[in-house]
Amino acid sequence: SEAVRRRPAPLRPAAPLALQVEFMKSSQCDMAALTPGAERTGPRSITFRHNDYTEVYRAWRVMYNLAGLG
Repeated sequence: SEAVRRRPAPLRPAAPLALQVEFMKSSQCDMAALTPGAERTGPRSITFRHNDYTEVYRAWRVMYNLAGLG
């Protein structure tokens, strides 16, 4: 019951946040690079930076869909 009464603080990652995604194929990376704010950092990798975690998650979902993984 003590564990239920003590609620942990929500996880709040420090800004700016950076998401780096490495794809299996360069063609997937080509499509994911169309995500606004995405930076091509290698033949198969993309980096996305933002201060808001929700925006980073949304960008990941866009890259995932554009790359044809979903």
